[in-house]
Amino acid sequence: MEEIKELINSNEEFSDSQILAVFNIIGQTGDVIILKNDGLRDNNKFTVVISHSGESIRYDDSNLSNAVKKALQDYVTQKK
Repeated sequence: MEEIKELINSNEEFSDSQILAVFNIIGQTGDVIILKNDGLRDNNKFTVVISHSGESIRYDDSNLSNAVKKALQDYVTQKK
């Protein structure tokens, strides 16, 4: 969880490798993360869903890094 906290405190966009690392970290906790690219949409093509403990977090954005960061901020807050 500390690695996720460090990432979300950064002002920089996530790299592809950082997004993949988050994907793996969340999976290792037993929680579910879904990354979706909906090419048919004109706006907010990326969707990130994190499901844990019966709760669900969802963000849509035109920038995958922004969507992941927003979802992770809620995830860390809810997991406290």
